[in-house]
Amino acid sequence: NLARQLGDISPLTENSEEMTSVARGILDTVVGRITDEQQRALLALRGKELNELITNRANNIRAKIEEAGSAMLQQMKETEGAFEHESGVVIHVLEHG
Repeated sequence: NLARQLGDISPLTENSEEMTSVARGILDTVVGRITDEQQRALLALRGKELNELITNRANNIRAKIEEAGSAMLQQMKETEGAFEHESGVVIHVLEHG
């Protein structure tokens, strides 16, 4: 299934208009509205711009995940009974033994 191979690209699109544009491009390719030669020409023309766009959006997603992870770690450090190992790992023993 093509959708499963692509995966969820919604985090890389900022709105439904962009998602629609991506879906149209995929459909145009799948049903043959755009030839291999036309695809290559389009990528040659817009490939660098597209690469930068995807890289920036992926970096934004990564930064949000890192922020959430840091906040979670900080919250765990503040939990009663938790301690931070010298490696940075936060340990909270729920049940001794």
